[in-house]
Amino acid sequence: IIQGNRSKSVLIIALSGIKTREDVIKYEDYGDVSGVLIGETLMRAEDPKGMIQNLVGKKQMVEKTRVKICGIKDAESALVAAKAGADFVGIIFVKKSKRYATME
Repeated sequence: IIQGNRSKSVLIIALSGIKTREDVIKYEDYGDVSGVLIGETLMRAEDPKGMIQNLVGKKQMVEKTRVKICGIKDAESALVAAKAGADFVGIIFVKKSKRYATME
């Protein structure tokens, strides 16, 4: 439905169920997916940096898949994600969320 029919100003992001490098490759091979959103998989990882590096992989592409890490609660975690290769981090400022982070 989407392939070949979207504007270049629209980014398609795979939002759920990304757990392995193979999951990321599936979207990279599709071609129109610009990134993946990683949530629970990273939060449960014993080695978040290693997990991000594994998900990003070594594949070089003209237009690489972007990785966003969600649920970041502090500056230290954001730096770990960035140093491991994440392109974006998600921070939740909604007080009702269990992953709420203050602006401080």
